[in-house]
Amino acid sequence: MNKNIFKELGTKTTNENVVYIMKFVLEDGSTLYKIGVTHYKREVERMLEILKSFFVKYRYTPMCKLMRFKRFTNAYSTEKILHQDLANYKFTFDKPFSGSTEFFTGLDEVDLIAKYDKIHLDHSKE
Repeated sequence: MNKNIFKELGTKTTNENVVYIMKFVLEDGSTLYKIGVTHYKREVERMLEILKSFFVKYRYTPMCKLMRFKRFTNAYSTEKILHQDLANYKFTFDKPFSGSTEFFTGLDEVDLIAKYDKIHLDHSKE
């Protein structure tokens, strides 16, 4: 079997990981933001993984939009900074699924994106 096929499918190819923000609109109209880290090169891979896991638990697929998907050399520390900063907005699902612990609600979308972009800009200067 050709092991290079895994690289083509989006597996990790560098020391950098991606910090992403996805926006979800649930069936009841609630807006949630997921902030996470992935090693996938293509954002759709992670998005589909989350949506599939969500569907298995809730039997519907929420609207999902990718807001940001950028590489960081220090992705996990960046994710931690964002999660700590948004701790008061944490959203907990009644049925856990893959990635369900990294959702936030009640956020100002413009402020969230600006914060993410600033962190990315600051880290790209290092």
